[in-house]
Amino acid sequence: MIVWVASYPKSGNTFLRILLSDYMYGDLDKEYNFSNLSKIEMFPNLFRYYPLIDEKIIDNLSELQNEENILKYSIYLQKKFFSKGIHFVKTHSANFNFNNIKFTSNEITACAIYIVRDPRNILTSYSEYLNQSKDYVLNLMTQEITIRQRYKQMMLPTTYVGSWKTNYLSWKEKQAFVPIKIIKYENLISNTEEVFLDILLFLNKFANIETNTLKMNLVIKRTEFTKLQELEKKGLFNEMNDFDKSNYFFKSGAKRNWKNSLEDNYVNNLNNFFGNEINNLGY
Repeated sequence: MIVWVASYPKSGNTFLRILLSDYMYGDLDKEYNFSNLSKIEMFPNLFRYYPLIDEKIIDNLSELQNEENILKYSIYLQKKFFSKGIHFVKTHSANFNFNNIKFTSNEITACAIYIVRDPRNILTSYSEYLNQSKDYVLNLMTQEITIRQRYKQMMLPTTYVGSWKTNYLSWKEKQAFVPIKIIKYENLISNTEEVFLDILLFLNKFANIETNTLKMNLVIKRTEFTKLQELEKKGLFNEMNDFDKSNYFFKSGAKRNWKNSLEDNYVNNLNNFFGNEINNLGY
């Protein structure tokens, strides 16, 4: 069964995974070093589609250039890899349902944590992360996009992210059918102890994760944002391998405030696209 750690990109998924992976798998007698972060696997990920060739379900990966083909195997592969036991799995996918092609199902999902972030802060953060203009990222956030991965000379669709609104609502609206806890990144950063404890208590109902406040507080202390920045500067954070080494992942954290850096035209655009959701979330 899967415990989804879901979000739109640049919404705090990595920080939440750091907390969870260190709490569940970390050696708390040693200095934190990101080594257990990969134990919360990303899905969809292209390498997980390779067995489709071995099992002769498809002839070769070029068949997955058709977006519908790659989407329709999502649940099949989840059942193949994650049926036994509890697996914490990261995703940026929308929880879609296209013509009865679904991202996941109650049969394979134990529960989910969805982390949401003010889209105005996402715009500035995502722009810096991709080293792209704000116009480029605004287009990403407001269009129904699919993330692609390169295989040899092919760019294959893997993750249907959707727009920021589609992504958020697709998980929010599934709360009536599967246990989903929605948390705000801003609260996780500013009040980590209370929010993380709330997450652990939630997980204990579905994934048998014990709640140990002493352990939790130690994890929080050793993964403070400034410490993560120091570790990244030492080259220990490997999720930025494809990016310019000077373009750090852990940049601003709680200090990021769109009011200090986002021009009015972008604010107005985001408010026009996402005004209802921004207001309902209390941003």
